[in-house]
Amino acid sequence: MAVPGYQSLMLPLLQIASDGKTRQKNEYREELAAHLQLSDDDLAEMMPTSGRPVFTRRASWAMGHLQRAGLLDRPRKGYYCISERGKKVLAEGPERIDNQFLSRYDEFRVYWTRGSRKKEPMKATPDSDEATPEETLEAAYQQLRGELVLEILEHVKSASPLFFERLVVELLVGMGYGGSM
Repeated sequence: MAVPGYQSLMLPLLQIASDGKTRQKNEYREELAAHLQLSDDDLAEMMPTSGRPVFTRRASWAMGHLQRAGLLDRPRKGYYCISERGKKVLAEGPERIDNQFLSRYDEFRVYWTRGSRKKEPMKATPDSDEATPEETLEAAYQQLRGELVLEILEHVKSASPLFFERLVVELLVGMGYGGSM
C-alpha cells in the first residue's frame, strides 16, 4: 500500500485520539502506520529534495491541520489529544475529514487564508489529497528545474562553437580548475 495523502490521514488520526489519551507525535505516527498496515518500504519512502520520510511529513500536516481546526488539542509541544470539538465530530460519524470539512471552523479558515490577499473560502482541488503543500512545491520545483535544463541545453546547442568553448572554460574556472591565482 502506498502512503495515503495527508487529508486521508485526518479521520484515522482523530479516531486514534478518541480514547482521550495524550500522545507524542511519534506515538500517533506509529499507531497510524500500524492501523494503515504500511510496510517498511512505505515508511522508508523519502521526499526527493528534503530527504524526509513522506509518511512522517504527511502525518505531521494532518495533525497540524486537525489542531488548527480545534479537533485536536496540543497541551504542550509535540503532544496531542482529542478536543471536545473533535469528540463531537466523531459522534457525527463523518466518512471523511479533509480540508473542505475543516473549513467549517473559523480558526482553520483564518489559518488557511493567512497571508493570502483573498479571504475567500478555500476550494478543494482534484489532487489536493495526493500531496502536502510541501510536496506540491517540490513537484513544481522539479518541473521548473527540468524546463530550465531543457531551455539551457537548447540555447547551448544552438550557439556557435566559440560560445560553447568559452562556456566550458568559464565553467571549469568557476569550479576551481585553472585560472589565475
